[in-house]
Amino acid sequence: MNSPQARQPRHMRYRARLQARLDTATHAKVEVLAAAFHRKRSAILRCLMPWGGHHSTGWTLDRSPVAAVPPVPVLPEPDLLQHVQEAAADHGATVAAWVWHAIRQVALENFPASWRAAATPGRSHDSRYYSQRFMLRLDGDTSRKLQHLVEQFAKPRAEIIRQLIAQETAEDFPPSWHLAVAERQRRAVQPVGRARSWGS
Repeated sequence: MNSPQARQPRHMRYRARLQARLDTATHAKVEVLAAAFHRKRSAILRCLMPWGGHHSTGWTLDRSPVAAVPPVPVLPEPDLLQHVQEAAADHGATVAAWVWHAIRQVALENFPASWRAAATPGRSHDSRYYSQRFMLRLDGDTSRKLQHLVEQFAKPRAEIIRQLIAQETAEDFPPSWHLAVAERQRRAVQPVGRARSWGS
């Protein structure tokens, strides 16, 4: 009887573990980027790290301690994490301070072109909970107010809009909207005039 073959070791892509502790402002920006690219926060940070490693020369990092929100778990490659640690050490700062500064500096244009394409292969991590999707066009004032709420509550734009809709009642809408509804209802119940008889 042939002896069973020894099990071959599984090829694994080993990653280092990092708990990225963000302050409120940087957490809010990560949420905005995650919503813009339909990516998880951890994916945003993994993509951010190599960009920061190539652009951190000359940075002046703020080393003052700040209150942090719940950390974001990230699994970077070990050599990438080492590169980030060395870059932070070169600035005499912690990895957290380095990551915070990188988040503040990065822009949408610094992410891969495939992420910025109109149709992205990935979907938001919370998309499975919602059955409808629509594009919303905002004017300047509304966009600025929405961004202020995003930064204040550290929530993505979609979550802010869902919360606002959930809290709205009919009485919160403009009086002109209510008048238009009443006019439509009045016309709907108005009796149709009797047809005139041409033979009379």
